[in-house]
Amino acid sequence: MACAWCIFVAESFRESENQNKELSRSVQELTAIRMQLQSDRDAMEAELHDSRDSIRDLQSRLDSANSVMNQLKVDLDTRLRERDEEIENLRLVAVLFYCFYIYFRFTYRFFTFVLLSVVYFQ
Repeated sequence: MACAWCIFVAESFRESENQNKELSRSVQELTAIRMQLQSDRDAMEAELHDSRDSIRDLQSRLDSANSVMNQLKVDLDTRLRERDEEIENLRLVAVLFYCFYIYFRFTYRFFTFVLLSVVYFQ
């Protein structure tokens, strides 16, 4: 009877050793996986940090470009407004010259008529 109990204990001990070996392998695998995941996490954090720095740099460039574009827009609007004023002034001058032209043309014809009338009726 003692022998049967010894055999049972020996088998239980072997099973426990096998389970212990399997668990040790599982722990080693899980440790390796954990280390790989930590390495991946650290790499992703570094990439995220680099990406954030790149985004800040690009945002700064974008803000600078927008500032330059806004300044160009203001300058172009000012130049267009000045050109519109020049064109309006030229139109006024053209109308004034046309009025003088009509006036002098009428005056020339009138005086020509008067002179011809004076010469004709003398």
